[in-house]
Amino acid sequence: LDQIPGVSPSTYCNVGLISNSIAMQLRPIRMSLATYYECYRQGIRAGDTEWAFLAAVAYGTTIYACGHHINSLMEAKYALLEEECKRFHQPQSVSVVLSILRQMTINILGKSDNPLVFDGKAMTEATVLSYFQEGTASFTQTKRDLSILKVMLGCVLDDADTMKVALDFLKTLPDFDLAQHRGFMRLLWSGLGSFAMARKFPKQKEYKE
Repeated sequence: LDQIPGVSPSTYCNVGLISNSIAMQLRPIRMSLATYYECYRQGIRAGDTEWAFLAAVAYGTTIYACGHHINSLMEAKYALLEEECKRFHQPQSVSVVLSILRQMTINILGKSDNPLVFDGKAMTEATVLSYFQEGTASFTQTKRDLSILKVMLGCVLDDADTMKVALDFLKTLPDFDLAQHRGFMRLLWSGLGSFAMARKFPKQKEYKE
């Protein structure tokens, strides 16, 4: 898209977001980050805020699916995206994703009292789940996102109990109903979590399947 003259910001955002999701299957996932962020910028420029924040969420999620370096700048970027999301009156289900990713970053950086728990300055698990009625798509999406990231925390911090609870919940959900960026994040950490649990509990077949 950068090489095609006269592409409007709105077209860049819409087409770039769709084509980038396809390209993730054909190249290293990390290569999609810059395009997702540029789609966000172009969407804001065009006033197409709905697609802009779809790109922002895709960018934020892909960071945790591609081995990107995590530092304090990422925490600040998530905070800025969340602030902009609220300023442009986007659905709460969108801003919640960004707040969860921000808290995840705080936990990973060791800035929370208990890094295994989503309870800090960016958000608390009980609060964000209370925004949505249990059983709705937004509730399930939020709990799924939290569970995927809990598997990651359990892997990184070697906590089997955290991994088990999260993996058990994820098993109750369909595998292939996700956007590409969420799907890759789930596949990565569900796989690594199951591998870690299989090593810890070699006699339990559920983690080897």
